Amino acid sequence: MANPGGFTVWLTGMLGAGKTTLAEYVAARLRQVGRNVEILDEETLAAVMWKEVGDTKEDRLTIGRRIGFVGGETPPGDGRKWWQRLFGE
Repeated sequence: MANPGGFTVWLTGMLGAGKTTLAEYVAARLRQVGRNVEILDEETLAAVMWKEVGDTKEDRLTIGRRIGFVGGETPPGDGRKWWQRLFGE
């Protein structure tokens, strides 16, 4: 299979809405057609990457920067605006 390029699927929603279940289903289907898939699940990442981080605006920007680092991107300045430009509103 020729390298078709990469893409990101960003799932957002309420706690318990089924984001992880949906991500696992989509990942399994993509793997069936030969795509490489990584799931960055907040619950899994939280235990390792930001268990000491609080819920202030700066803390949330720190979390966004850490996720971006793991995903290969580093948001400058205001992380929310950077993510919105990268992935759309």
